[in-house]
Amino acid sequence: MFEFKEISCKYISFRKIIHSDVVDIKNIRKKGETEGFLSKTPDNIDVFSQWIDNESLNPTTLYLAILDKKKNFIGTVRFINIEKNLFEWGSWVLKENLGPIISLNSIYVVYKMAIDLFNYESCEFKVKSHNKSVIKLHLKTGATIIGVKGDLTYFRIENQIIKSFLKKYESRFGDLEFVYN
Repeated sequence: MFEFKEISCKYISFRKIIHSDVVDIKNIRKKGETEGFLSKTPDNIDVFSQWIDNESLNPTTLYLAILDKKKNFIGTVRFINIEKNLFEWGSWVLKENLGPIISLNSIYVVYKMAIDLFNYESCEFKVKSHNKSVIKLHLKTGATIIGVKGDLTYFRIENQIIKSFLKKYESRFGDLEFVYN
């Protein structure tokens, strides 16, 4: 199912997380963990590295590195609990000061993969409730809030809304280009 080496779009590309990404992932997550937007990763790099290795073997998860056009590591995203018609995504974190275009482009790639590559019909995800800028961005994409529990806001976005979002940004970000192993 996940046989690609890399998926590129106008400003960014995605590739599967590799063992050597562990330090970049840890570094990029620091601020989000400090601000309470992301769950804490193990302080011990070897423990975290082992978790990354195990995650790459999990058939219900696809953990991806987000790279800029020069192939520099700029973030991560995960497809989680991959089921037949529904997927979740999370662990979405980008380096600071990249601008809204990179954020939108990364969401565009996630949804383009979901619809065009995996044929998903809907998506669910959660965001820390105090992460107002990310909540605002997801609402802008057409996602709807389906609940709030504790410090988490839960979202859902249906196939037709995803397709509308993709159509809106298609001329800006274009088609996905695949590189296979």
